[in-house]
Amino acid sequence: MMRIIFLLLLIMNALFSQKKLQPIGSDIHNFGIITKGEVVKHTFQLKNISKKTLNLDRVESSCGCTATLLSKKTLKPNEVAKITAEFNSEGFTGFQEKHIYVYEKNNPTPVYTLKIQATIFVELEITPLYMVFDNAIVGVDKQSIVQIINRTNKKIKILKIENPYDNLILKIDKNELNPGEYATISGIFSPRVSGLIRGSFFIHTDSKQKKIEIKFYSNVKDRL
Repeated sequence: MMRIIFLLLLIMNALFSQKKLQPIGSDIHNFGIITKGEVVKHTFQLKNISKKTLNLDRVESSCGCTATLLSKKTLKPNEVAKITAEFNSEGFTGFQEKHIYVYEKNNPTPVYTLKIQATIFVELEITPLYMVFDNAIVGVDKQSIVQIINRTNKKIKILKIENPYDNLILKIDKNELNPGEYATISGIFSPRVSGLIRGSFFIHTDSKQKKIEIKFYSNVKDRL
């Protein structure tokens, strides 16, 4: 019974808190269709509609991909605070929704919740997602491939491959991709130590996805 009463009090507190602030405009912002890797930004405005001064504590987001900035923490009646949300779409595809929580001092429940939304379009799709060197042995070359597919309706150029590893040789079979075409990246890995090896190399293009990270890994065994 005490647990139920506690939950009801939390819900009532949240509902009461929501009435202290009112957005100027919408409390949901949809960026529409953006390209994977784009960083987009939107500024919300929240007005203190209560009769008391509000002391805001902090702003948090539901994802590390979203940075937030609060313009002011003390709000007198009818004053407005600006909350800027910056969303980094790298690592996401399809529809995404992230929440931004506004906290008042000494209140564990958000005083207001804002939302940002976006649909992330991938111009260059990597398949498979990782370059995997299966059953590798120390001192023995191992080969693997990934493909890059142009999902746009325009030609895209592969400008260069950024490879920081001297024991990983990478080659690409074409540097220009028409719509729907794909290029193959071949990798030769020469493991020097045993264990789980992980790393990344990067593809630079003239598309909106200017720099694409491709991860590789290998579970390397010692020679028998």
